[in-house]
Amino acid sequence: MAVPRAAQPALYRRMTDTLRGRLDDGTYPPGGRLPSEPILAAELGVHRLTVRRAVEELAREGLLHPRQGVGTFVARRPATLAVTVPLTRDEFASSLRAQLETRGQRYTDRLVTTDLGDDERARRELRAPRLRLRRVESNLEVDSEVWVCSTAWGPDRLLRDVASVWRQTDGIYGVLLDTPAAPLRYLWRSFGAEPASIEDAHRLGVPSGTAVVVREGLTADADGKPVLWVRRRARFDRVRYVLRYDT
Repeated sequence: MAVPRAAQPALYRRMTDTLRGRLDDGTYPPGGRLPSEPILAAELGVHRLTVRRAVEELAREGLLHPRQGVGTFVARRPATLAVTVPLTRDEFASSLRAQLETRGQRYTDRLVTTDLGDDERARRELRAPRLRLRRVESNLEVDSEVWVCSTAWGPDRLLRDVASVWRQTDGIYGVLLDTPAAPLRYLWRSFGAEPASIEDAHRLGVPSGTAVVVREGLTADADGKPVLWVRRRARFDRVRYVLRYDT
């Protein structure tokens, strides 16, 4: 009686693992261009459709970045950003800058737009049923590429001059640190993931529906009163957040 052979992984999965291994060992370095499908197919001895499926799988994982008409590029490894950045002006800017400069990168916190508006959840989080609220949209850019897009809500009395006082080094928190709300403190932070909306996909430069990391948070003034609710959406292939607990 013949002994049944163990099931073999699908061919495209084996090719996916082969390419992933080459990404891990630096054969295809971050930022570099992947060989074309015909070249990979000939080298690996498989049909180019098998290679295409493997590449699509790695792109869904955020390891490869196809550019239509140009080719497929190896994604840069996600930067690890601290979950709790100190809420003082100098420490906030220097902390984020130091994290990126160790990787040879620079960031810009760019104001996109601001206006008076209303949002049911923002009112609930800020415990502000009657205050005039201001919405602030901004992008965190690293080497001119948008990694994070943010929507912030706060009382207009604190944020009405945001467009004139915005600094690209410390963004929305820098604005609040120049108001009577300072010093600031975190109340809570939460993390999740969701498909990118059409608008967010456009801002982040990814296909609509691509998974993005969502970080929300509520910040309070010195008296513990909520003054800022922020919702950040980050590119899954650029950013990861790490929780560190003091012992």
